[in-house]
This record gives sequence, structure tokens and C-alpha cells, in this order.
Amino acid sequence: MLYDFIENFKSHSVKWQRRQLYFLRNTPTLLAKAGQQEQLEQKLLNLQFLLAKMYLLNTQPLISDYELVENAYNPVFFHIKQLLEQNDHLLNQCEEFQELANTLYVQLLHTSNTSKHEHLRTQMQMLFRFYLEPYHSLPDAPHPAYRRTIAMHPPVSAYVPDPVNDCAISSDNSRIVTALEDSTLKIWDITTGEEIITCKGHTEKVLSCAISKDMLLVVSASQDQTLKIWDVATGVEHLTLSGHSSAVNNCELSEDESIIVSASSDHTLRVWDALSGNVLHTLFGHAGEVNSCAISSDKSFIISASSDNTLRKWDTVSGAEILQLNGHTKPVRDCAISSDNKFVISASEDGTLKIWNAITGAECKTLAGHSDVVNACAVSKTGTIIVSASRDETLKVWNMSTGVESASLNQHKAGVQGGLLGCSISEDGTIAASASVGDTIKIWDIQNIPQLNLVARHTDSVSNCAVSANGDLLITSSVDRTVKAWNTTNGTVYRTFSGHTGSVDDCAISEDGSVIVSASEDKTIKLWETATGINRHTLVGHTERVNSCDICSDGSIIVSASNDRSLKVWDSNGKERLNLIGHEADVLSCAISKDGSFIVSASADTTLKIWDTSTGAELLTLIDHLEPVVSCAISPKDDFIVSASYDGTLNIWDTKSGDIRLRFDEHLAWVTGCAISANGAFVASVSSDNTLRVWDTQNGNNLATLRVDGWLNGCSWFPDNDHLALVGLHGIYFLQVKKAEEAYM
Repeated sequence: MLYDFIENFKSHSVKWQRRQLYFLRNTPTLLAKAGQQEQLEQKLLNLQFLLAKMYLLNTQPLISDYELVENAYNPVFFHIKQLLEQNDHLLNQCEEFQELANTLYVQLLHTSNTSKHEHLRTQMQMLFRFYLEPYHSLPDAPHPAYRRTIAMHPPVSAYVPDPVNDCAISSDNSRIVTALEDSTLKIWDITTGEEIITCKGHTEKVLSCAISKDMLLVVSASQDQTLKIWDVATGVEHLTLSGHSSAVNNCELSEDESIIVSASSDHTLRVWDALSGNVLHTLFGHAGEVNSCAISSDKSFIISASSDNTLRKWDTVSGAEILQLNGHTKPVRDCAISSDNKFVISASEDGTLKIWNAITGAECKTLAGHSDVVNACAVSKTGTIIVSASRDETLKVWNMSTGVESASLNQHKAGVQGGLLGCSISEDGTIAASASVGDTIKIWDIQNIPQLNLVARHTDSVSNCAVSANGDLLITSSVDRTVKAWNTTNGTVYRTFSGHTGSVDDCAISEDGSVIVSASEDKTIKLWETATGINRHTLVGHTERVNSCDICSDGSIIVSASNDRSLKVWDSNGKERLNLIGHEADVLSCAISKDGSFIVSASADTTLKIWDTSTGAELLTLIDHLEPVVSCAISPKDDFIVSASYDGTLNIWDTKSGDIRLRFDEHLAWVTGCAISANGAFVASVSSDNTLRVWDTQNGNNLATLRVDGWLNGCSWFPDNDHLALVGLHGIYFLQVKKAEEAYM
């Protein structure tokens, strides 16, 4: 059995291991050379072969196998190859074999032809007792224009991503250079996503990069006040250009590679001789930091963008200022020049891009569509396409002649503020790259981007979820300040509840489904009528953010947990009944027992507490976690409690004694949410390590793991014990926990 083969692989001799790896690596090539196309195609449709090769080697060798198929455009093989390319970064992060299997299977099932589902399902049933299936569209499903993600660094425990500050695509579309927060530049193969070389020498973050047309040189600009010129082939530093008295924010290399222009926080630009490194001009005039610069294709003029809200045009030969471009209302972050030198494009903190006449300085068009700061822009050599990168986490594609938005690409979800910092477009205008605060770049095919029919969804991260007792409705809360009720049969929005003035951090629904409760950053709790969307009551009393809420089974009691270190108990009319004080830090989560007799709270003080609902008396304090406890849940029979902590663990506690029954410690980062199935047999947990894990509450076994492409915040079981919902940065995942038929076991 494959699972045993994988589990016992390292226990065999090195000679045996090498023989097996040779088989995995070379069998497709040998079949292709022998003309055995039918056997090759069967091998590349065999889930066991795919999983073994990815787990023991990598995804890229498997991707290469699909190029051996004679009919490479056969929809089935083309689809699998594309899926592997798009999810390469995700699949290679999988730590466990069953995690890899579930992650690949969910992606294949979601995007493959329905006729292939039963074949895939049969193979999964032969491998695992428990596995996961999606039953509605995945929120992180790739846009048709998306090609691949390249991660700058491997993720680690408690991983905090490093921003990618800039990127540049080579003239032949084969390479991409990235400027990184860790003071390095990296050069990557665009086709495979593999790192080619790392350039080390700067002493502070690298803010910008440019690559020569002949792909022999890379120029970098750094916060360490210098620019450097590097050899692409070796990563060796040729020259260091010193002279700026503050951070160098941007650099550009002329098309003939004779001059370099730099933009600095010292309010100046400098023009350098690229061969000698000598300064030719220092350009004074801006009244604020100079954020960006661009050189015309004929090298006759330079454009600069500044925090003084202006752009300026300079004569390259004399260094004299020619024009000042006024129109933006906030700092201008980036600029670009069309290849015919007739137009200038600018990106600003005012959320817009502008197209200017490069000769007169007149404003031609304003491109509005981003919802936050526009950090970067680029224009194709053909002069037909503009791309822009924004703090709103989208890369937008614009028709330059009309100013109309062609596409909004939002695959980036970093989990930290900052969005997209840079973008680049290939000379032929066929591909674009976006650089994220989340330590990744994404490559996009921007030719003939299809128009998508967008379904209603939250416009920001989904913070938590709750399922109605009959399983018909899923309730979600979001940073976008709304609550939504979803029809779980078809995955569509039933109703949106608006009224909070801050992020909505939690939600709950009464057992009869008539009342929804929401807790918000705006310090209030709201009670909503599910059927009408009417806000029945707003509960005011907490003095800080309200992190969590719950409602008892008969709807008579509501409990809330707040950053003011208290819990409050309310009646159904919104009257405060009890104020529970005892935690020494923010109270992050709360839950009411099925019979309504006790409340559990989880706190940033690393403890949980059990409270008497009637009197408010503190019954027990549960101490074990080493970091804030962010989520808690009570079993259907009220006999055990589950807690999730930033220390990476979950605990199962005995309700009466407070003793720990089980501890789960397989997550690699913060555990952000937990839920118990209706029969008490399973616990689901989600984490900032981007995984869901399903656990057996009797023996503590990890039954199934799924990796997704973004941080997860919460989860909830459906009453049938088989279905569950996950929510996070991308939205909602509707999943089913499947159990293999006995015939396959």
C-alpha cells in the first residue's frame, strides 16, 4: 500500500531508496522514449504515482512529465499540468503525506471534469480511511490569468512574511528579479519557479531592482543609501554607487544601459554613468521624498514621482527641470513612461492612477478603481496595457487608450497589512508579475483575460462562522463590517446584515435560527432577525473591542467577550444581567453550554475560565497554554471543552475536573479556531499555518489535514457530523469529511 511505502521509505537501505527514486524520476521518460504513450498516460493519471513523486521528489519533476505526452493539449493532461503549476507553492509546503493527498485531491476535484471524480474518489478511498472533498467553489480557486506563485522563503513556525518590495521581468520572459526586505536580491526562473541565484551585499532592505535588456546586469537600490550593479550569471557585485544621504527608493536603467537614474528619500534624483559609476547630475527640486523615477526610451528625459504630490520632468543631458505635473492629492508612489515617450503614467496614495501628456504635462485620464493606496504601475512596450499594484491586494490591468479596467486580479492574501508593493510587465505585454508584502510574487498571463461573473462575497477577510441547527444556513462575520447568511445548499448569499461601524469579529445563531448575534470592533453586540435582516437590538456596555459572542440554545441568554477584560451576560431584550471579571488580559472567545448552566471564556492571559451562568461565580481556571487562548468550544454533552492557542496547540479539558484529556500539537503556527462535531467524535482546528486539521476526540489521531492558500480564522461543523465550513483570508471553504467504504480498507 502506498501509505505504508511512504511511511517506511526512510527505514529501508540507501540503495533501495535510490532505486525507488530512480523509478519515480525516470519511468515517464522511459515510457515516452519507448513509444508507450498509453502506459505513460495511465501513469500520469494514477493518483498514487503523482503523490509519491511529489512527496519524495518535488512538484516540478512531475510537471515536466506532462510535457512528454504527445497530445499535450488533451484537456485532461493540460488541466493537471496547469493545476500543478498554479499550486506548486502550496503542494511543496505540505509536511505530511495525507496533507499532500487531501490538498491535491481537493484541487483536482474542484477543477476537474465531473466524469473524472469517481475515478479520483476510488483512488482516495484506497489510500485513506478519512479524506476531504469540497462541495462548493473554493474561494482561493485560481483566476484563469494566474500562472504560478513564487515564494521567496520557505515558511517556518510562527512565520511572519517578509515583503517583496519590487520585481522586474527579463526581456525574454525567462527570468524575474525580486528586491527583498532581507537585504538580498533573488533571480528566479519564471517557468519553473526555481531560484537561480541570490545576490548578497546590501546591509539594509532592497527597495528596487532593474534588469538590463541583454540580461547580463541587475541594478538594485537600497535603504542602506546605495545602489549596486550585479552580474546576473554569478551574482557577483560589480559596482557600488554611493552618494545619496538617505534611502534609495527606486532605480532605473536606460535601454542602452549607459545611464542609471536613482530616486531617494533625500529629496533628490541622481543620474549615474553605468560603466564607471560616476555621478553625472544631481537633480534638486522636489519638496519631499522622491519615490520613483523613469527614463524615456530615447533617453531624452526623466520623470520622477514624489511625496510632495507632484511628478517632474527633467532633461537628461542638462539635468534641468522641464515640467511639473500637478493633480494628485496625495504622495505619488510610482511612475512609468510609454515606449513612444508620449505619455506618463503615475500611481498615487490617493488611490488613483493618472495618464499625462509627456510633452505638455496635461492630465489626460484618471484611472479609478483601487480602494486603497496604489503603490506601483507599469506599462507594456506596446503601449496598450497598464498594470497597477495596490495596498488593496489587487493587481489591476487597464486598457491604456480607454482607461477602462480590464481585470482585477486578487489572488494575493498575505494576512498582514500592506498589500502589493510592486509590479512588472513583460516587454511583449503577455505576462505580468505582482510583488506582495506576503513574501511572494505571482505571475499572470494577461493576454485575453476572460471576464468573470463574480459571485457575492465578503470584500475582506472572514473572521468566523456559525451553522444553524438544521444546517440550512451558514453565518459569517467579516472585517468588511458585515455579517452574511449563506444558503448552504448552493453556497449563495441569503442575506447581508449591515450596521456595524468596525470589523465584525464573531457571530452566532440561535438554535431555532430566528436570531443572529454579532460582535464587533465597534464595542457593540447586535441582535438581528434572520428572516428580515432587521437589527432588533444593539447591546452597548463594553468599553473596548468585542471579540466573541454566543447565544444559548433557547435564545434567552447572550454572552460576549471583550478587550476590556470582561464578559457580559445579556438577556434576549438586550439588557445586561451579569458582568464577569477575572481575566487579567483581553477575553478573546466565549461559549455557552448546551444546557445554559455555564460559560467558558478564553483569554490573552493564557487561561480559560468556567463561570456559573446564573450567579456569575468563577467555577474553574484552566491553566496550561503558554500563549493567548483565542478560541474555545464546548462539547454537545457539556462534558469536555476544546481550546485553541497561539502556542500552536489545542487542549481537550474535562469540564468537571479541569484536567487535560488530550493535547494536539501538530500545527506549525498559531491555532486560530476550533469546533466540535455534533456527536462529539471530532474536533476541527484551523491555523495561521494555512491548514485545517480534523482530530479524533477519543484517541487524538489526526484524521485529515488540508492546506489552503491563506490564513484560516475559524471553522464550524454542520449537524450531520460530515460537513464543515472554514473561513479565512480568501473567504469560505465548504468541505465534507468522507469515510472510505469498508470494501476499500
